[in-house]
Amino acid sequence: MLNFLNILLAATVKYVNSDNTMVIVWGKPTSFYNPTPYVNTTLNWIQCVQECYNFERCVLAYQNSTGCNLYVFNGMPSVKKTNSTQDFQVAFKVQGFADTCPVGTNPPTFNNKNASGYLYVTDNVYYPQKVWYNISLSGSSWKLTYTTSSLCPSNYNTYVTYADGRQNCVIILWSNMTVGGYQNVSDTTCKQFGGTLPTLNFPIDVDVFTYLANLYRNNFASSEFYIRIDGVRTKSCQSNPNSTECLTPEGFTFTDPSFLNSFQQYDWVTNAGAKEESDDNCLVLVYPNTTKFMQVDVRSAAIDVTKTNATDGSIVAFKVDTEDRKCPSGANPPTFDNQNATGSLNVDYDTNFFPKCVYYTIYEKGNTWQISYTLNNSCTSDFIDIVERSDGTSICVTGFTFTGPPVENFENYNWVTDPSAQETPDDNCIILVANGSNPIQMDVRRYTNGSEVQKLIHLQLLVYWISIANKAHILFLSSMDILK
Repeated sequence: MLNFLNILLAATVKYVNSDNTMVIVWGKPTSFYNPTPYVNTTLNWIQCVQECYNFERCVLAYQNSTGCNLYVFNGMPSVKKTNSTQDFQVAFKVQGFADTCPVGTNPPTFNNKNASGYLYVTDNVYYPQKVWYNISLSGSSWKLTYTTSSLCPSNYNTYVTYADGRQNCVIILWSNMTVGGYQNVSDTTCKQFGGTLPTLNFPIDVDVFTYLANLYRNNFASSEFYIRIDGVRTKSCQSNPNSTECLTPEGFTFTDPSFLNSFQQYDWVTNAGAKEESDDNCLVLVYPNTTKFMQVDVRSAAIDVTKTNATDGSIVAFKVDTEDRKCPSGANPPTFDNQNATGSLNVDYDTNFFPKCVYYTIYEKGNTWQISYTLNNSCTSDFIDIVERSDGTSICVTGFTFTGPPVENFENYNWVTDPSAQETPDDNCIILVANGSNPIQMDVRRYTNGSEVQKLIHLQLLVYWISIANKAHILFLSSMDILK
């Protein structure tokens, strides 16, 4: 039985450079060292302005004897107003004004109204961001303030930038469970993240998905698996899949709004009319790939089990609910006397960290048994981890914000109690607790010192790892957090 790897596009963002405009005014930055601009010594002034326009982080361009100075949104100093007699010019990147430049005093803050801007910053490998900023005039100086938010969900795996300016955030969902591969459930799961199953619109799509499949292949018990992608054959084409229309995108239904309605990037194992079994109606990528990149095939929307007999020597075991733990009698078990079998699962810690309650039905279809199921998530989609308590209950941990790389789970966090700890209402920060020679543990304490006897004195903790000949490591601590 093949496993399934689900790749979903969790967010699709259209970035259009022309939404921004460069406004050239008389002015001069007040600092060239802290913050330090990007400097290009080969560009003239017009090229410098264009470079800032193209550079997704840049919000201000300035030219002096050193060269073209480009200031980014999180490193722009105040800018002093000048006039034509002083001959200092700057160019601000601000939200576009269509085809007409506004009229008024003190541009870009025309008539002393704040100018605004909006950036997609995707050149940071870990933190693609959306940036909103405002430029305000105070006295004779312009200042910039900004806010940011992540372009992708916290649990994304990678993102892809396309030639048409879109960026897709990619999340990998995978499971060794046999219930992990249904097309309809895969599609529903994607929607819970605000995304869709992917389509193949550009060569980079199948390139990236092949790379991710190679990255995750060791997680599977099987060396062969499918990757669910978007596309389900229409009902009218299920009976005649090789007709002219059914070999085109018109023969399938897609949920990805970015699909370009073309099979140009689809390298088929056979063709779009492939149908070995009666319910082979869903598009998949096939791993391992026999060519450079994975190929596309049409497979079942469900997983089925073929009936055998004693001479075949093949046995399977179904997990089902029974009454009073007694085995029923009748033909065709587990669907005794052709009655559907049912079961339920409480999956509280699978490979995707998506706890769920699963309710399933096993039914006969011809010479096979098939499974249908529904599920309810035990936690909201933004949870970080599940922590099991000593009394057998579990809690879904959400609500922590991290400034470093995304934290997928608390597997390596040794808690004093658990991450829900909150002795006082403002105990909301994760700390390290050192108590003599005992192992260091994690706890949740308050951000500021209180008047209680036991309080945390916050000192700076600096940790440096230095690699020596790729063999040894030395750890330097400049200070420690002290609990007293």
